[in-house]
Amino acid sequence: MSRAYKYLVYFMGLLWIIMVLLDILYSLKIYGMDLKKFMNLPFIVFVIIPTPVPLFELPGIFTYYYMIFLLLLITIFFIYAIMNLSINRENSALFKIAEFFALNLFLSIVYFEFINSLGEPVHVPITNSVPFYINFYELTNAGLYEELITRVLYIGIPLFLYYRYKGIKMPWYRIIWGGNYRLGKPEITVWVISSVIFGIAHSAAWDWSKTPQAMLGGFLLGYLYLRYGLFADVLFHYSIDASDAILTTALGSPVANSSTQGILGLEYLVFIIGGIVVTANYIYLLVTGKYKEDRPHNKIIKVSQVPTCPNCHSTNATLIYDDIYKCNNCNTVFRKIN
Repeated sequence: MSRAYKYLVYFMGLLWIIMVLLDILYSLKIYGMDLKKFMNLPFIVFVIIPTPVPLFELPGIFTYYYMIFLLLLITIFFIYAIMNLSINRENSALFKIAEFFALNLFLSIVYFEFINSLGEPVHVPITNSVPFYINFYELTNAGLYEELITRVLYIGIPLFLYYRYKGIKMPWYRIIWGGNYRLGKPEITVWVISSVIFGIAHSAAWDWSKTPQAMLGGFLLGYLYLRYGLFADVLFHYSIDASDAILTTALGSPVANSSTQGILGLEYLVFIIGGIVVTANYIYLLVTGKYKEDRPHNKIIKVSQVPTCPNCHSTNATLIYDDIYKCNNCNTVFRKIN
């Protein structure tokens, strides 16, 4: 990874931080003006199998408190992501989010332009024909709720059950939180399945032409969930949906103005240019076989800290998740002692 490439992604990461910070701050204004309106919105609980299937509705009072909780959670995740910038920054969640945001934006534009050239533009269900607070709810809620019913339901739970079946005990919170998984066959299998389901699910409200682009988003979100955790893919999802609703006047945002639109427009221009570079970099690494998965970490790991089996003392072990290893010599599952 060249120094110039790292600095480009660092810069995009800074722009992403500014964008999400504006989303959060302006959301506070929206809450101040429209919070009571959310009491008019029933909260629809649904699952995706593989298209959305409504189960039941909760009253608007639930939506009211849920929206407060949502903004608080996004803020906590945002602070957590910044505080967990590792010393080796290119292994941090923010570095990967910046890469993926640029990659997703550029490839999505290319795909939509291609679809438009075929005379089959993607149907967009979210328009300014409905009150803004409804669009605001739909786009901000998606960042959390859709991640819970796709990444957690189709990645977190299956992996938890798989490792339990293999006799490897995992803490219960990893069902929801995810993160620090190695990308083995079971992880890749549920990753691909969840991405396909995520893409198909969008065909219900949009149309089938949206599916490939949504699958790409699901693929990137699934990687963030597996490698970094729920906070990373929720923030990534939220940043994709929220900014267009909050910082522009396209959907009738009461807090958007020429300044917010100008800032977002300039940031998007940088992300599009950055997306070209990121796309070219990944193509180069994959074609040349130089791609190497960087394992995220929040502390310096010494070279001498080799995982050693406490049973047979072999150092031939396979990483399962976090610091949990399985000895390839005697099949003992153990935690590496730093």
